[in-house]
Amino acid sequence: MPQLKFSIIIINYNYGRFLAEAISSALAIDIPEKEIIVVDDGSTDNSAAVIKSFASQIIPLFKTNGGALSCVNVGFRRSSGDIVIFLDADDRISCNVAKLVLSVWDQGVAKIQYLANVIDASGASLGRVQPYFSKILTQSDIRQSLIRTTNYITSACSANAYARWYLAEILPLRESYTAHKNSPDNLLNPIAPLYGRIITLQLPLCDYRHHGANDGVLARVDIANITRMIRRDQERLDFVTEKALQRKILISADALLHCPYHVNACIVIYKHSPELSPYTISLARLTALGIRATLGYPCIGVSQKLALVAWLLCLCLAPRPIALRLIALRYVPNSRPQWATLLLSWFRVKGKTAGNCVLKI
Repeated sequence: MPQLKFSIIIINYNYGRFLAEAISSALAIDIPEKEIIVVDDGSTDNSAAVIKSFASQIIPLFKTNGGALSCVNVGFRRSSGDIVIFLDADDRISCNVAKLVLSVWDQGVAKIQYLANVIDASGASLGRVQPYFSKILTQSDIRQSLIRTTNYITSACSANAYARWYLAEILPLRESYTAHKNSPDNLLNPIAPLYGRIITLQLPLCDYRHHGANDGVLARVDIANITRMIRRDQERLDFVTEKALQRKILISADALLHCPYHVNACIVIYKHSPELSPYTISLARLTALGIRATLGYPCIGVSQKLALVAWLLCLCLAPRPIALRLIALRYVPNSRPQWATLLLSWFRVKGKTAGNCVLKI
């Protein structure tokens, strides 16, 4: 295979305090054929000075503020690599990412995903990785899950390496997808199995930073964030349905009710703030749908399915104060006691595997 070129597209908005680490980590990637593109989304902090300090080592792109989705469009249009990684400016990439991605790459791959070490604002490890894979995903698991639920277990933005040919098929993303203004990976990732193979590397190849400015539930239950998840799910359903139809594949209109993460989030909203519930059905009915979706989900192992069903039943039956604690255990990683973290790690697939391949490193 000829030498493939990597494009590392760093997406930045007011992350000047982290940006130099992100750029330095991309420059350290152990491959001669690479380009580092930094797309600044109208930052008002010291980001411009940080970018200029790297001079000709990077390709700087400055634009007015429009969100991460618009940065993906702009960055890809300027790039020329065969393999493209979108790196959030508060994250860091491993110097080994190119070597390991290339070790399993072929022309039929649409995307390779890998794990991310979770770090805090200072860069110290929080002792966990994400996402949790409780089984090795086959291509059948992934495709079945996509068609049935519009989703499958996938890594966050910085932990994906995309084939250029795949991105060329679907970009630019329409900026009318307003719920995905700052989460374009939730559109890029789900439909990738419609175009090619997905390979999962069961080892961390980037650092994902948790800090106060993240769009995430970090230290407390943020119901506004969970309701945003529901809006993104609904927008993703429209997007996946459209792209699937172009390839003569039908997605059910009620596919989200077969997605355990969607239904579970709806149950959380019902218990926390019932007036915000996106469905006009009872909690008992929602719980039954959540159990069905969990047991039928092809991307998680049996032990994890049983644990999730137990959590759902307890959540449904518990009085509100206990229910809020159960929600925190699930959705607020920083609030989990050590026993909960150890329990979750027990479900994780161990070993350094990639799809049906075993990495030797």
